[in-house]
Amino acid sequence: RLWPWGLRLSETNAVYGVEPLLPDGAWAWIYGSHWLVCAVWAACLTLPRDVLLAYSVFMGHGLLWLPFTNAWWTVFLIAVFSSGVGPYFRGIVACCGATTAIGWYGTQMLIPYALPCLLGVWIFEPVERRAPTWVSSRILRLKGSNAVINLFRFGDLFLHFFPTLTAMVLFRGDISRGSALASLPCNLLYLASTRSTKFADTNLIYGVKPEPPAHVWTFIYGSHLAFCGCVFLACCARELVDGAAVA
Repeated sequence: RLWPWGLRLSETNAVYGVEPLLPDGAWAWIYGSHWLVCAVWAACLTLPRDVLLAYSVFMGHGLLWLPFTNAWWTVFLIAVFSSGVGPYFRGIVACCGATTAIGWYGTQMLIPYALPCLLGVWIFEPVERRAPTWVSSRILRLKGSNAVINLFRFGDLFLHFFPTLTAMVLFRGDISRGSALASLPCNLLYLASTRSTKFADTNLIYGVKPEPPAHVWTFIYGSHLAFCGCVFLACCARELVDGAAVA
């Protein structure tokens, strides 16, 4: 709807008189593309290059429907191997690394079936569909095995825990008020880029079954906002204390 008048976007057709009526999605595209181009242009004029680069990576992965962890790994590798990025970018990598770990391990505490389910969706189901029968039959015997699940839990440490911890240690000096503030919208930009309308729509990418409760998605997205907000406030408080000490 058009704020503040409460008009539906499709009511624009009263001016144009297109017959048959266009679907609501067409009007959403017409208005949304305008707002998007203006927002991108404003961002290019006002935001530092580091922030634009980070946002582009997260939004690009959202457009491609790739997991958020993939986006974080991309910015992490850029920060490690590229000398062309600055403190804002590295600070975003550190903040988003912390929230990636918090979101992932917090989710496993809230719904312990998350990891076994993702193993099925991302490994066993593709093997069953695409691998030769003589291969898939042997691999599928391992499905549900506690030993296999524990093995993947160990391997996951090298996907989530150690890399995010490394980022926080390496780039802790780049965490600032500005980088924390710039980190705040990263997960929401990712969500918006997937063209989702609610947090739970993220599961269309991950495929966790049964569908996680709504509070799990609220925790995942909310913990990111809460962490980055707390870091921002902590940096502001530190600057005030340092300023008072100097005075």
